Amino acid sequence: MKYDNVLVFGPTGGVGSAAALYAHSLGAKVWLAMRDTDKAISGLTPEQEQNSPGAFMRVQADLLDATSVANAVRQSGAKAVFTYASRDASAMQLAAKAMKDAGLEYVVLLSSSSLQRVGDLRAVERTDFIPFIHAQAELAMEDAGLALTAVRPGYFASNPVNNELDRSQSPARVRLFRARENLFDPVDPEDIGRVCGSVLVTRPSQGQKELVYVQGPEIMSNNDIWKTIVEVTGENIDIQHVDKENYVQSMATKMPMPLAQYLAGLQEQDGERYDLALLAQTRGNVKKYTGREPAVFADYVARHKDDFKSLKK
Repeated sequence: MKYDNVLVFGPTGGVGSAAALYAHSLGAKVWLAMRDTDKAISGLTPEQEQNSPGAFMRVQADLLDATSVANAVRQSGAKAVFTYASRDASAMQLAAKAMKDAGLEYVVLLSSSSLQRVGDLRAVERTDFIPFIHAQAELAMEDAGLALTAVRPGYFASNPVNNELDRSQSPARVRLFRARENLFDPVDPEDIGRVCGSVLVTRPSQGQKELVYVQGPEIMSNNDIWKTIVEVTGENIDIQHVDKENYVQSMATKMPMPLAQYLAGLQEQDGERYDLALLAQTRGNVKKYTGREPAVFADYVARHKDDFKSLKK
């Protein structure tokens, strides 16, 4: 089944914008559901919108406002939507019901590979912040009776700069905890978005729920991730290996303290972060759904050098 009229929530984000652009490249009319319809969209210039009449349409909507969600679905006439997971589980349930009641039938949800070892989604504890948010979002769609493709990406290649880099001083600084032991699969958010756009337009199956894992092409230690960043950007970044307490304090400058403590706890866990059997099965999904190889981390960093610059010189 192919959808030629789709709705995309969060098109100003890295994943959402790539999903919208890729859906358009596959021939779909794309409605851009935005809290602020005047906000710029990465990769989509005003000229492109103006020169592609009817290809992109902006509509006001907020996932935290179920009425606006229903209005956006009705205005667009779309039967398929891409959305992300709201941190408010109750709001996500209301939004999913509003989508269903307004005539939507199929959802592509940006979920998380943190659910890969979870059997019963309803058993995920609230204190497991990241799995809980995404489990609740998947359940909201299922409970509303919507067909669902849950796209479960691995470690965002943008996480190091967004979560760990302190650019408030010169040289910029990063504090790492157990950086040599912890392994990650940096995956380009644009690759994630293109996969989402692909399965949004060309629904991969007629089943009620499908899981699509999106992995990065390399398994790297966090230490090697930051070495690559320094080598590619040429930036003077002070890489410090610290204990848990100092790591938590550093992370808490960028996020709530409970989340910083949760992430520190993840770094301490023994055992494999990755299900190697699953990884072997799903590693080719970027190419499968987009026809292109996934970006290696060094190439991602090269395209985003400015993101790693210090605020002070």
